[in-house]
Amino acid sequence: MALLLGASDIKVLFPRESAGMEGLLQYPMRPIHDPLQSVVELANLLWRNTLASMSKFAQSTFEWRHQAPEHFIAKSRNAYFNANLLRKVSTDVLQALAESEGYWGDPQTASSEGYIREIGVAMELAIKAVICRRIESGDHGENGLPHHHRLVDLWEHAALPELQPIERFQLFRLSVQIAWASRYPTSQRENDYNSTNARMHELAIAAHPPTQGSGRIKFLQAHGTDEAVLENLYEIAISAAARH
Repeated sequence: MALLLGASDIKVLFPRESAGMEGLLQYPMRPIHDPLQSVVELANLLWRNTLASMSKFAQSTFEWRHQAPEHFIAKSRNAYFNANLLRKVSTDVLQALAESEGYWGDPQTASSEGYIREIGVAMELAIKAVICRRIESGDHGENGLPHHHRLVDLWEHAALPELQPIERFQLFRLSVQIAWASRYPTSQRENDYNSTNARMHELAIAAHPPTQGSGRIKFLQAHGTDEAVLENLYEIAISAAARH
């Protein structure tokens, strides 16, 4: 933008592209002879430049945070801390808290559900942090970060070590907990509910093949949360995210 001072007027020439804001603002070349109009136009242009700059900065900040491994790692560690807090709190403390809050349910069940939700969030964020690292290094194609909660698929997408049957089952079960089981009575659709249960049954049997005389016990054990397996998987994922 140029100011041309004449003997009897002020002319403001607006270039087609404002310097420093290429592509954001485009104005035709036009002289303005009214000094007051020139000042108003100049103020409006500066204000629009400011808004455009703020919008561009906000978009860049969003894109940066959207796939920033460090943010995923930090959020993951926060959730993992909460999970361990819920897992390690004593029964006496839970009971005392329940009484002080007038909670009529089973505090142990509530704590266990909270643990599942938090360890699920921690796991998902840790795996996605690995994917973000790979995207950052340029070896993960152009698909970007997956926007779903299927932990087994995410694990494989992140190219983490091959899962053993018990690990695959635990991650699948955790995915179901994240999606709905730890929050709602059922999934949104009955077909999903039935197919999920059927798939979980298959993975449980693969993880714990029943043996004669103890098949029922092993089957029930297989459908529970194996904290040791989840802890190990989490350490693998979060270490891979931090190591890159």
